[in-house]
Amino acid sequence: MASNQDEDRRRAEKARQVGLFRYALIQDLLDPALTTRERGRLTRELAAKEHTDPFGRQVRLSRGTIDRWARHYRIGGFAALVPEPRKAVPRTPPEVLDLAAALKRENPARTAAQIQRILRTTQGWSPTDRTLQRHFVNAGLTGTSGDDRSVFGRFEATRGNELWTGDALHGPKIGGRKTYLFAFIDDHSRASVGHRSGFAEDTVRLAGALRPALAACGVPESIYVDNGSAFVDTWLLRACASLAIRLTHSRHQALEKLLTHLVGTRAARVPEHLPNRHLAVVAAVRRIGQPDQSDPAAMIERTWLGGRPEPWMLDAANAYGVTHTVFHLTNWAADPDGLPEHLQEYLHRWLPAWVVCAGVLDLDGDEVVGQAGGLDGEVAGDDADFDGHRAAGPGGDRVVARHGFWGGHQLSGQVSSISPSAAFSASVTLS
Repeated sequence: MASNQDEDRRRAEKARQVGLFRYALIQDLLDPALTTRERGRLTRELAAKEHTDPFGRQVRLSRGTIDRWARHYRIGGFAALVPEPRKAVPRTPPEVLDLAAALKRENPARTAAQIQRILRTTQGWSPTDRTLQRHFVNAGLTGTSGDDRSVFGRFEATRGNELWTGDALHGPKIGGRKTYLFAFIDDHSRASVGHRSGFAEDTVRLAGALRPALAACGVPESIYVDNGSAFVDTWLLRACASLAIRLTHSRHQALEKLLTHLVGTRAARVPEHLPNRHLAVVAAVRRIGQPDQSDPAAMIERTWLGGRPEPWMLDAANAYGVTHTVFHLTNWAADPDGLPEHLQEYLHRWLPAWVVCAGVLDLDGDEVVGQAGGLDGEVAGDDADFDGHRAAGPGGDRVVARHGFWGGHQLSGQVSSISPSAAFSASVTLS
């Protein structure tokens, strides 16, 4: 049988590995220039050490064993060092195995455990189910009948650039820092079209692998990736959308079933979250394709940004909430229209002043600046709710210079506006 031949080849290969191990151990002893005293001292040194055998085990050999191997080599050469494969005599009666095979042929759906119970009932004795299963494999009796058999084959794209597959690999530590490898392969040719290593698993390294691949190999029809943080980032989605590439993420059916159950529980309908955190939960539910019964308008009104408070009341905690409210409403800038128009106008008016005067780092994200209308106009100061004074900036830009404490103090001075370029420069400096 083919399986028996494969097993014989594996055993022969293991025997040759043992022979090579023995030869590598005794080859220094075979030097004819060695005296008897020198050969004896070398043999004792070998016997005192531990050696790694071909199977990774640490072994210690006696002096007599080493001398015997050297003697066998001098008589019969390398073949004498290769152990003879064991000839196992089957202990299971052939008639029992024939009966088990007949039961399997009668009903291919029977398992080895079921046939074992039948043999014990009818014969009073049976080999183990593992022995029966091994016998079925050797006899080609595994699987079910042809009508119920499912055929699985290795998938392969039919042409180049039809499908690229991307993934990230956690590599070794270099200089105490963990490394990551991003790579893309063409599914048809199995060629690596792009790769990039780095110290972080982020979109910067992902772009470093994908951009050269697109430049060198062209644009694929589709890209298949998993759900890692870099691959679900909107940067990759926007890049694929601009190049008409179909982006497909692997699906975890068991996880999706669990999420469907959790979303349907009563606990999921009564979460106690901060308002902007509640927006994040709703966005996650929407992302996994589950129905959402929440009232978006009411949720937005409960956030700090939705209430459009007096601008001088902004602090670091609320700045964090403003930023993430914009993130969740716009799906991280993938849907700019997700932020209501009245909130866009509010940000357009006050965001430049916050960035320049308050110096709040959480407010200079691209998504937030973009939702402020691109800073394409000036912030009117006629009805401003804070005090400052006019100052000339580089190139004629007008900025609001901080005057006094940031807060609701009524300070003397003229309220002025901020030009877009000055606000942008300040945000870059702060970041």
